[in-house]
Amino acid sequence: MKKQFTKISLILLPLLLLFGCVQNMAGQSVVAYKIGFPTKNSQALTEFIRFKMTNRGILLQEKDDIFIHTIENVSSDEKTINYYNYSENQLMSYIEPLLGKEDPKSTFTTLTFGENAGKTINQSIDKPQEYNLPSVTMQENNHLKIETNSGEKILQLSEIMREFNVKDSDRLIFNLSAVNEEFFALEIEDTSIEVEEGGSLYLGLFVKKDLTDYVVRSLHFKDLQKTLESGELDNYLDVFPKVDSEGNYSYLFGDTIVDTQTNQIITIKEDDLLSKDGKYVYINGRKPDLTDGTQQIQSIENYANGNDTYETEFVLDFDTIAKKLELETNGVSTSNINYFNENYVILGLNFTGTFVGTAGFTNVIVDLQNKQKPTAYLVDLGME
Repeated sequence: MKKQFTKISLILLPLLLLFGCVQNMAGQSVVAYKIGFPTKNSQALTEFIRFKMTNRGILLQEKDDIFIHTIENVSSDEKTINYYNYSENQLMSYIEPLLGKEDPKSTFTTLTFGENAGKTINQSIDKPQEYNLPSVTMQENNHLKIETNSGEKILQLSEIMREFNVKDSDRLIFNLSAVNEEFFALEIEDTSIEVEEGGSLYLGLFVKKDLTDYVVRSLHFKDLQKTLESGELDNYLDVFPKVDSEGNYSYLFGDTIVDTQTNQIITIKEDDLLSKDGKYVYINGRKPDLTDGTQQIQSIENYANGNDTYETEFVLDFDTIAKKLELETNGVSTSNINYFNENYVILGLNFTGTFVGTAGFTNVIVDLQNKQKPTAYLVDLGME
């Protein structure tokens, strides 16, 4: 009887160990590595290319598979808000030349970098009011001309921003951050004024589309938190996109996420990285050099609640990547996250040489759409 029990134990032990390994891997998916660009288009890939194609773009509306965005102004010499649109079908066709390529760097650069990126599909919107968008132009002496379907108004910014010491001669950079049926919000950077925290003065101009009301407030953390707590912006918060399933969190300017139930700004830790759409946080994604091993991505809701629930967990192995690329290396010298959301992560990895110099560079496109079987594509896109 004892011998029989021993035999059964010897048979069951490896099975239990194997089962334990499978269970352990189920929570942290192991990535399969392939060389080359993805062979098929997908929603996640489309979102990534859209982001790269409009790197200075601010997505304002997505309706009936039509995307409407602006190109971010980066200089005080830019005097107007320009709008563009394109369809999802146009974007999918735009991506096709990349699919399946082992060396897509040149094509990727042409499609996503520089002044010509997206020009073949981006269509300029010459009459914003037909899309219920405000026409906004900076005139001489920092007079801001606003036209909507309800009328026209000129705001003398030095007057309405007097408490912030804005002058007619100041160099201002302005951008439309959000718009809906009733309101819109502008971010205005005064590069002529330096604040105590360092850097330029940032102000928010919140405008009602019928032009009967507007609010000007500082966007610097402490000032904005006080304004939110006062309730002054309650009527305007709906203009900003919701970034959780329940609609409790809004994505404001920069990296500012606000809990609209409490009017508290959610603090993103120094080492953590917020996604471009404000919906997800990559734990330790902002560290100078990303380490391999277990990677974790949380929804903004779970992150704000401080729990241990992760939308995505997967394991990266830099040694396996080096072997797949046949690199002779002592390890990774630099590693950065170029882009991420729940289903797609783009890394840039530089490998050191065995003795001196570099062994090579690769981007890693981690496709997480199949959470149980993620795939990483190793390809040089020039995104370091």
